[in-house]
Amino acid sequence: MRVFQDIVVGSGPGGAITSHFLKKAGRDVLLIEAGSRLFQQDTVAFSKDEMLRKYWNGGVTVTLGTPRIPFILGKCFGGGSEINAGIYHRASPQVLEEWARRFQLRDIDAASLNEHYEYFEKELTVSSMPDSLIPKASKVLAEGARKLNWKCFEVPRWFDYDKAENQKQTMSETFLSRNIELDLEMVFEKTVRKLKQENGIWRVLTFEGDSYHAENIFVCAGAVQTPSILMRSGIGRNVGKSLQLHPTIKATALFDDEINTEGMGVPVHQVREFSPAISLGCSISSLPYLSLALSEFKNYPTFARENWKRMSTYYAMIRPESCARIINIPFTRDPVIRYDLSDRDIANLLFGLKKLCQLLFAAGARKVFPSLLDEKFILDSEDQIESKLTRVDRKLIQLMSIHLFGSCPMGENPALCATDSYGRINDREGLYVNDASLLCTSLGLNPQGTLMCFARRNVLHFLETRGG
Repeated sequence: MRVFQDIVVGSGPGGAITSHFLKKAGRDVLLIEAGSRLFQQDTVAFSKDEMLRKYWNGGVTVTLGTPRIPFILGKCFGGGSEINAGIYHRASPQVLEEWARRFQLRDIDAASLNEHYEYFEKELTVSSMPDSLIPKASKVLAEGARKLNWKCFEVPRWFDYDKAENQKQTMSETFLSRNIELDLEMVFEKTVRKLKQENGIWRVLTFEGDSYHAENIFVCAGAVQTPSILMRSGIGRNVGKSLQLHPTIKATALFDDEINTEGMGVPVHQVREFSPAISLGCSISSLPYLSLALSEFKNYPTFARENWKRMSTYYAMIRPESCARIINIPFTRDPVIRYDLSDRDIANLLFGLKKLCQLLFAAGARKVFPSLLDEKFILDSEDQIESKLTRVDRKLIQLMSIHLFGSCPMGENPALCATDSYGRINDREGLYVNDASLLCTSLGLNPQGTLMCFARRNVLHFLETRGG
């Protein structure tokens, strides 16, 4: 029986970084990935083919509750880094102070974290988009914010704009490619079912019937699958009860001028006037997505196809107070997510939608289609915002989310935390979490930069204190 020093479950940002530093330190490491070995160039970004080949359940996963919230998870080599827009943020000092106070999370002062943020900003070429490449759909948002005197800025991304192709610096393009050069052992299309510890050795069992052994396990399967694996393994203390999302409501706007082009991708400006509670920004606006956004409006069957060049979709994203719960269903691979938004969260979403519509009309929109299930909410002018959007039945609200985290919070508060401040499951020697599950609460912005920061911090701490 072969016993690895370390097994890393999942190849997303947490797993890619964890396995890289372990292997680079000369350790015997196995990486287990539930998805296929696909690289960035193997699919077209935001296409149906990408969704079918790189997303959990083909991109169709929905929370239980009212309103239901569709969300997306990566299931491929590189995980979520392969399917997101590459947007980069650091966590705000306000959020980090909350984590230190409420979760008793240690060693998160600016000096300690700056080293890790700066490392990734260099390694992933975090940079601003050249002005000549910024889409018009992004610039009109910035112009609307300027007219309203709202804070707006271009969000940097992990893109190398000097490269003609494969510009996005995903995990498959960076740390996983380096892992290949280091001869890291990897297995694909293996979904971990549960973990068992026998005589100090961990056994990893998959749904496919495989069994792998290691001294240490790093569970980096994402904010849904990581707690699901732990709970199936009999580890439930503060696990899977505090999953957080960024509930997001959208609005599609029609302009006089052409602002959309094929292959536009995700525009880069965000409005942070109401940060961190609410963020406003641009969304993917290809013709299939525009058609989907207008699909509930029966009197507009061909509107998107006829006007797509003059249309774009935008969003209002909130930092919620509500938490979701992960529930394993016997004899199934995927858990269900129960998420009941509070009345305050619903109110914040509608406030954010109003501000988004105000911003779009300031930017020159002629018609705005909020993501609400009734044509009576379609807006033809700013004057209609208050009268139409003040009272909305939550059953009519269409939401989505692309960020999930917080299902195994780290820290030293035993009432709240599933791991210690560095991701170790407190009562299980040799068992660690090192992915978005650890992030204590909502960031109010894209979490991947902070996830990577803590993943590097934690694995280096492991190597310094236990790795030998």
